[in-house]
Amino acid sequence: MFCLCFAACQAPPRPAAGADSVLPLRSVRLYENGVGYFEREGMLGEHGAALGVPASHVDDALKTLLVLSHGQSTVSGIEFPSVVSDGAARSLAGLSLEGENPADYEHVLRSMTGFRVEIAGDKGPLVRGRLLDVECTTPVPPAGAASASGKGESGDAVPAPAPVVYQLLIVADGGEIVRVPSTTIRTLRPLDPEFSARLQTAVDALGGRSAQLLRELRVRASARAPIRIGYIAETPVWRASYRLVLPLAGPTAMLEGWALVHNDTDEPWTSVAVELVNGAPDSFLFPMAAPRYARRALATPETELSTVPQLALRTADGLWGDHVDETSSGGLGISGIGEGGGGFGEGIGLGSIGTLGHGVGAADLDAKAITIGDLSEVASAKGKDEGRLFSYRLAQPVSLRAHGSSLLPLLSHGVAIKRFTRFESDDAGRAAVRFRNDSPYILPDGPIAIFEPAGFSGETIVHRMLPAQTAFLQYGFDLDETLHATQDELSRSVVHVVWNAKTVRLEESDVSVTAHRLDIENHAPTPRTAGYVLSGVGTNAKVEGADELDYDPSAGHAIAFLTVPSRQNMRRTLRVTEARSTATALSALTMDAVTRLSTSESLPASERAILKAALPSVLALTETEKVAHELEQHESELDADLQRNRQHLQAMQASPGGSNPIATRIVALEQARDATRRNLAAAREKVATCERAAVHALEGLKAAAAPS
Repeated sequence: MFCLCFAACQAPPRPAAGADSVLPLRSVRLYENGVGYFEREGMLGEHGAALGVPASHVDDALKTLLVLSHGQSTVSGIEFPSVVSDGAARSLAGLSLEGENPADYEHVLRSMTGFRVEIAGDKGPLVRGRLLDVECTTPVPPAGAASASGKGESGDAVPAPAPVVYQLLIVADGGEIVRVPSTTIRTLRPLDPEFSARLQTAVDALGGRSAQLLRELRVRASARAPIRIGYIAETPVWRASYRLVLPLAGPTAMLEGWALVHNDTDEPWTSVAVELVNGAPDSFLFPMAAPRYARRALATPETELSTVPQLALRTADGLWGDHVDETSSGGLGISGIGEGGGGFGEGIGLGSIGTLGHGVGAADLDAKAITIGDLSEVASAKGKDEGRLFSYRLAQPVSLRAHGSSLLPLLSHGVAIKRFTRFESDDAGRAAVRFRNDSPYILPDGPIAIFEPAGFSGETIVHRMLPAQTAFLQYGFDLDETLHATQDELSRSVVHVVWNAKTVRLEESDVSVTAHRLDIENHAPTPRTAGYVLSGVGTNAKVEGADELDYDPSAGHAIAFLTVPSRQNMRRTLRVTEARSTATALSALTMDAVTRLSTSESLPASERAILKAALPSVLALTETEKVAHELEQHESELDADLQRNRQHLQAMQASPGGSNPIATRIVALEQARDATRRNLAAAREKVATCERAAVHALEGLKAAAAPS
């Protein structure tokens, strides 16, 4: 068996540091974006402080390493072995730079060409000297040799594959030339310590697990008191999960939070203070550890000069050739190429049902816009995001084995809840619960399992919640309660019109009154609460007839709650008064729309008068726009007709002049098109004039008084 030996020829290693030089891990701070801040604390050893960091994390450690001291200290530097790339490692070891070429037996042998080696066989040393060349030979198998199976598919003997033999050409220390076949070699050892060290570096970089190899960062410092060393590294993202335990009855449930934490390092955590941060500070990857080289342009002499003498291997006659068939010439050139490396939060609550609030419709209305109420302000509490990272410091230190995971308790707190069955129109009812985050913590995203007294009831997802914020969760179907809904619009009237000069639009506010008639059946032996979702109802509204009203900000809907006694049916009518606004661009404004508004008895008299006065201007604008549109269509038709006739004329290879009928037609079309363009330009000018007149007439709506 042939092996390569080079460890014995390396430069002598540094003396190992004492055990006290590795500072113990004291705390870990984990963030939501997959980075962790590791902090070590202790007294410095004789050789400073050592950190064992995987090669893939060295860049992060170098750009964030922080050294703090409680007393006087002096830092003289941070020493570490360079982390080299695959290409740099291949270059150092003399291997091929092509990444697909493996660092196999043959390539490693060829990388030693020119270096002194020692070759030994089964009975001891064979030769010492410089390796000049490596030649690959494949001996011819003897006749009749068969493979291990002996026979092929046809029954004939199959020759055994011939072993590959390498012939090493050595210039021995005594000057003799020795040819050594690899079949006689037991070991081959490079005698050059620098080359051996380079080959070791290549082994580290080109190994399949090179990114996991530990690199020792040694902080050279002197301190009279304990020091703290902190740095960030890539870590698994910590995740939260929750359990909501509902009571048999009552408005309070127990919320449990758990954090899933992973220690993916090779170092066990022993009584480490763990802090989980509900935030994502900016962090990025940046190459620092590996040496980098700038690329320089290759400047060459104007005359191409060879680095190999022309007469080194051939004569002048040999270079000139015999010129039997053809003349050939050639030349030598120099070229080079290189590559370089390189709070969101929302709150809701409960207010007085049907109370006027502050809100506007969908459009950007002025201060006189109609206000019915603001369903989004029907909220029991408002959550506040303090604008900084929120962290959870676990109550007990954590001990976790290397490459281990643990589910750690995060919080346990009572929360206010309301059970209900959620209905959207006649869809099947969904088991739901409204709960308020009564804990002092921000709850990160995570799954939540719902438990009734009888056991597991369902699960869903909780999105980030601030303290005092409310969430509406659906976790299953409820077959014990049904709801049938019908809607009837009782009235709709336009109550205010305003001209928006910024958007050049006529905005109208209307108020509608809709009756939602609900038939609810409760088949359960206990009272149930139905939560009817007012889908399609905006926030500028008020609702009458519900037992309780709430607003789900994540869904953008108000929810009307109605309690139904056990095993009973109930009919209830909700009266929804809603204000909405619509906007019509001046170019889309029609006579019918302005006439409808000007005769609407629900509008104030002052607004009706302005609209009636604007009717002639709007009529003139509508008619001129119609004329301009017809002229544009006519111009387009003439252009298309001209194009067709020109193609016909070109096909006939005729001249535009003379008595050719197509040429005559083209001339007539061009004249008609020019006349249409002149008329269109005049029509567009008239449209602009009518637009200014219509805008002037409608601008009076800005001063019209809104109804009280």
